[in-house]
Amino acid sequence: CFACIMGSINSVFNAHFVKQEKANIHVQNIILYVFGIIFNFAMYFILRTPNSSIFHGFRNVGVILLLLLNSCVGIAITLLYKYGNVLLKTMTTPVASGVLVFVSYLFFGLSLDIVKTV
Repeated sequence: CFACIMGSINSVFNAHFVKQEKANIHVQNIILYVFGIIFNFAMYFILRTPNSSIFHGFRNVGVILLLLLNSCVGIAITLLYKYGNVLLKTMTTPVASGVLVFVSYLFFGLSLDIVKTV
């Protein structure tokens, strides 16, 4: 459950950072993304295997689209932190998951069973 604890700490830190700083929300977003890049590169260099490449798997258009869409989600979460709070963000995550299951059913013909979808 280490990931749950770290995710919770990260959410509270980010919400505190966004609410306390008086800078423009876009500047705050850039700062948060820079920290994300630093931590991800650190984990890559700590956990990498000898023959791995940092761009392994990025030749797929779906992967690039997923990265772009997750960037939009990151911007939306920053707005939630700024104008809402961590609890609002936490409550919207399961709602978004339910909506995604329904959209997957409509567009891709996948099962509406959330257990099989996860």
